[in-house]
Amino acid sequence: MPGTDINHPILQAHASDPDYYLHHDIYRNYNPLGALYLDAECEKEGFQSPNAVILGHSLTLGNAVTCFGNIQRYSDKSFASEHQTVLIQTPNTKMRYTVRFANIVKGWEPTKRTVFAGDSDFRNWYDSSREYAAMVLDTDSEPNQVISLVSCSYNFWKQNERTVVTTSIDQKQAQTETVSTESPQTGSDAE
Repeated sequence: MPGTDINHPILQAHASDPDYYLHHDIYRNYNPLGALYLDAECEKEGFQSPNAVILGHSLTLGNAVTCFGNIQRYSDKSFASEHQTVLIQTPNTKMRYTVRFANIVKGWEPTKRTVFAGDSDFRNWYDSSREYAAMVLDTDSEPNQVISLVSCSYNFWKQNERTVVTTSIDQKQAQTETVSTESPQTGSDAE
């Protein structure tokens, strides 16, 4: 994410241990700071999931700041508008996403959705999420797929909240560039 310190590999969580990367690094060593990872519910479709959810910690231990330390700042419209580009690269694909809006949600409420009954269900979820967002940069886009960046934050519910930054491919860019979607896989997760 240009202009931020978010520039890390994204791993794929597995259904057998969906929270593994909350406490392990890219080398599979125990690390309380964890790593960025694509939610286990997105394992089959990868980044092509209707809502591909990338998770990571936002906390500080000593002088170490975690991978998603800046995500909570996206509730500030001026910060978000200055840092709205999200670049994701896999071994086969380079993708450019744009921040559309950010929600602040209670951490104990089940708000994550990765599976939808169809296009209208996805559209209803997207429109409702945007309507209740804490910060909105774009009121016009109607994407068919998004990537959500999720991290703990400390804006309102200091004990347990999440900031969810919703991004989508810029429609103008999609018309002028070919974005390869050959592989739904994320990088760096050797098995």
